[in-house]
Formats: sequence, C-alpha cells, structure tokens
Amino acid sequence: MLENIILGFLYGWSLTGYEIKKVMVVSTSNFIDASYGSLYPALKRLEYKGYIICNSDNSSNRNKKRYSITNEGKTKFLSWLEEPVKFSPHNYEYLSKLFFYGYLEKEKLPVLISSFTDSVSIEISKLDKIEQDYLNEMDPFAHKTLLFGKEYYNLIIKWHKELLNEIEVLKQEKKL
Repeated sequence: MLENIILGFLYGWSLTGYEIKKVMVVSTSNFIDASYGSLYPALKRLEYKGYIICNSDNSSNRNKKRYSITNEGKTKFLSWLEEPVKFSPHNYEYLSKLFFYGYLEKEKLPVLISSFTDSVSIEISKLDKIEQDYLNEMDPFAHKTLLFGKEYYNLIIKWHKELLNEIEVLKQEKKL
C-alpha cells in the first residue's frame, strides 16, 4: 500500500523523499504513515520497477533527489485506484491486549484504558491542527478522509469511556 500512496503523491507533484514524508504527515497519517526507513526503500523499489524516476535537484546547496512518476507508474497507480475495495478488519494491538486484560490486576485497567484514550485524543488534536492549517488546500476527498479519521478516533474514545463505566459497575457488583 505504501508504494501506491507514494505513486499518488507523485502523480500530482515531483517531490523529494523529505517532501513526500511531509505531505504524508499532513494528509494521510490518520490511516497510513511511514518512517524514512520505510519510505526510502519503497522509493528504490518503485524506481527499480520503472514506476518513478529520480533526478538530482541542484537548485540549493544540497544535492537533493527529486522523484517523478513515469507513465508506467501512472498506469499502475490508476489501475490500483480503480480496483474495488473490500472491507478488511484491522489487527490493532490495543484490541489484542484488551482481549487479555482479564489477567491483569483490576486496579490497572482504568489507568491503561485512560492512557490509551489520552493517546487517541492527541491524534485527534493533530488532525484538528492539520485541518485548521491546510483546509483551504485540501480537495473534498482529502478533507472527507481527515473527517473520517476524526470521527473514527472519537468513536474509539467513546467506546473506551463506556468500557470504563462498565468496569466500574462490575467492580461495584463484585463481578470483577
């Protein structure tokens, strides 16, 4: 998927690896993000496959590698984009851990769950900032994707708050 996301960014612009990462942070990070350690090998694979080309950009004192999509890359990207999407549940680490929370000391549960929801709140704040800073530059689909991320994260927080309430009721009923 990362390779297709990169092709999508390069479909509209010629970018350096750094610029791709920067665009990713403010546009797709609520559903896909990549470290430089993943990004640069993906760029090399795309170049090897002939989907992108790399040119030296000597416009500044630093020799930057600027990547551009080829016609073959555009064809590959559009082919991927036109494939029907099937829903696939994700394997989230927090659900894997939550499944086994029954083994933990009960006093630790609210702390762990609250810590998790706090981290989700931070992600919502990041999306709020991106929306505030870049709304005028977003096309409607980019904005809808960002709104989906915010609603999804809010749903996660709501669900975990309900879980905390249920845990409290179970504790009071001495069932936990």
